[in-house]
Amino acid sequence: MKIALLVPAMDLGGVEQGTFDLARGFQKLGHRVLIISGPGRFTPLLQQNGIRWYPVPMERKNPFNFCRALGKIKRIFSEEKPDIIHSRSRFPAWLANFAAGSCAGHLVTSIHGFHHNRLYSRIMGRGERVIVVSEGLKDYAVKVLRTNPERVRVVYNGFDFTPFLNPSPSLFPEEKKVRYEGEKIIIGAVGRLTNVQGFHYFLEAIALLKSEFPEIRGILVGSGPEETALKNLAANLGIKSKISFLKGKTEEYLASFDLMAVPNLNPEPKPGNGPFWSRRTGAEAQVAGIPVVTTMAGLSAGTFEIGAANIFTAARDPLGLSRAIKYLILHPDEGRELAEKAKKIALEQFSLAQMVNRTLSVYKELLTGS
Repeated sequence: MKIALLVPAMDLGGVEQGTFDLARGFQKLGHRVLIISGPGRFTPLLQQNGIRWYPVPMERKNPFNFCRALGKIKRIFSEEKPDIIHSRSRFPAWLANFAAGSCAGHLVTSIHGFHHNRLYSRIMGRGERVIVVSEGLKDYAVKVLRTNPERVRVVYNGFDFTPFLNPSPSLFPEEKKVRYEGEKIIIGAVGRLTNVQGFHYFLEAIALLKSEFPEIRGILVGSGPEETALKNLAANLGIKSKISFLKGKTEEYLASFDLMAVPNLNPEPKPGNGPFWSRRTGAEAQVAGIPVVTTMAGLSAGTFEIGAANIFTAARDPLGLSRAIKYLILHPDEGRELAEKAKKIALEQFSLAQMVNRTLSVYKELLTGS
């Protein structure tokens, strides 16, 4: 089959990485793939892997850019005639909805997080099939976006485990090693430096712990628009010397982390069925056998909850996050047990092959009418 994947840009990020992984997985199974997106750091990898890329900038969400992008996408659909049109973000989904008349392709959307603007987000629930990456997002699609539950399919995010299995500093480039003489507790956080990641609460939690644990250090790996603000906050909190702002990939630093913090501001609720997705960076840490503290909806501020595999706190709650980190520092054996359980769950549920094959199964439903 011919598959068109649409995202605003192919820059670094979880959705973009997943789009690249899907495209490469589909291609290896003999399907033809094209990606329609704005530019980004993934585009050279697309070309290296022989994945057709159509540059259509969609980062700026305004009427002028919408009309210009719509014309380009209509031409692409008319020429390529994809069987499946899979929009993995809201702006491309609106464009695909208006452009789909240029071909007979089936419309698929996928939802990767909770959005506050219901009217603008409702397009994500209008696909012939709506793929969600968790049970919590399935409820969101049905209850908030008013999607027919018969059209919703849960496909967990997946990724290549290889770089994260038993990470060893000896495997990393020398300049990427993280070594701090005399520092004993390394708390890591990884991701694009944006507001939704909640990294300012991570910094506030480290500040709350510095007196009791003077050997603590935070490592924040990533880049983004909030970098300067976060550095200023670290200075204002008096922890500038305790925080390292680094750039690179998760696997280049995981071996140095004692635990991973994932303080996302739009967390999942407690799942009634299936595993908890603590974002891609959390799942990568799980595969590496590193304890994860992450946010979960429905918790009270200042508290934490020990789950089947992770420790959970409320979003926007530095006190709860600091208490969860303190608990893991003081109970290392329990942290290791949680990490072992989390690794088992991640290996069973979050493989790249499963994500690719389950997504293809959704597509085949539409093509076969089943």
